[in-house]
Amino acid sequence: AQVVNSAGNKSQESNHYIIHVDTVAPTATATIVNYTDDVAPQTGDFLSGSTTNDPHPKLNGTVGGTLGVGEVIAVYRDGVRLGAASLSADKTTWSFQDAGLQDGHTYTYTARAEDQAGNQGTVSSNFTLTVDTSAPTDAPKLESVIDDVAPITGEIHAGDSTNDPKPTFSGSAAEPNSTVNVYDNGTLIGSVKADADGKWTYEPNPKLEDGDHSIQFSDVDAAGNEGPKS
Repeated sequence: AQVVNSAGNKSQESNHYIIHVDTVAPTATATIVNYTDDVAPQTGDFLSGSTTNDPHPKLNGTVGGTLGVGEVIAVYRDGVRLGAASLSADKTTWSFQDAGLQDGHTYTYTARAEDQAGNQGTVSSNFTLTVDTSAPTDAPKLESVIDDVAPITGEIHAGDSTNDPKPTFSGSAAEPNSTVNVYDNGTLIGSVKADADGKWTYEPNPKLEDGDHSIQFSDVDAAGNEGPKS
């Protein structure tokens, strides 16, 4: 640009102002494969729909196609852009470290390729996870212990003796679909899944050895949080 006065005199031209017009959306696609939980006791990679006690999970994904120059994989949580993912050297996989998730909330993530002009590629499928950092507050309730080895069969009461090395323990009051851990003299010897009503049944395997056994039970929720022992 330059200034021209009424006499037709022209000033020197200004520096050129260059812009690049880009209206083409990226063609590469993003997929969220899993997330990494590094908070004990359940660690590793987990799929969409899982429950975690990790308030800072790392999302892991893949790139379909080829990212153009300056294009990134943008990650969104509940529709809000969190930032750009870290790409592998060959730009075929990516990861994103999230943080600050709240107990008791379910979050929905998506990802897509974006370029420097703001053009957006196809959004990925939803990926959900639920954060649960609170352990169960109550221990499972033991309702019966049954001896089915003759000659004396039936219910075993606390303090009784039995010739059944694999008595059947039955109980309730676990969280729905949780895991009941079984301890013998303070040592974890097994676990069993509770049903949708919190009811459960356990038979020792391997069998109990001759001697005294103090059996306790605890409840472990879907995120791996363990409650108190009975």
